[in-house]
Amino acid sequence: METYTVAKEYLRERIAVGYHSTQDALGLFHEGKRELALHHLSRANSSFITIETMTRINEELTRLEFTDLITSFETLYTEALENDNDIQHIQIFFDVFKKDLKVVLDLIDSPIELD
Repeated sequence: METYTVAKEYLRERIAVGYHSTQDALGLFHEGKRELALHHLSRANSSFITIETMTRINEELTRLEFTDLITSFETLYTEALENDNDIQHIQIFFDVFKKDLKVVLDLIDSPIELD
């Protein structure tokens, strides 16, 4: 049980970094600062790769909700990398990502407030 508590705390930290970096990137896309936005998304990607690894190797954390979150982030990240100027699509995928994130935040008792 203690291992699960430590894992949840680490997940909260990684999710906070991933979410805030993604949120910062979205703002930068709106400002037309694509390269800087992609840098922030890369940072978020590192966090979500860590989360994906943790949830695959820790049986207590293996849940569909984490898989859905990782998938929605990967879709957002891919869209941002492949699409030069269409912020509307990026925004749509960000909204889906936030919906999946909300479910995970509830699971790990995270205090993050989604805007």
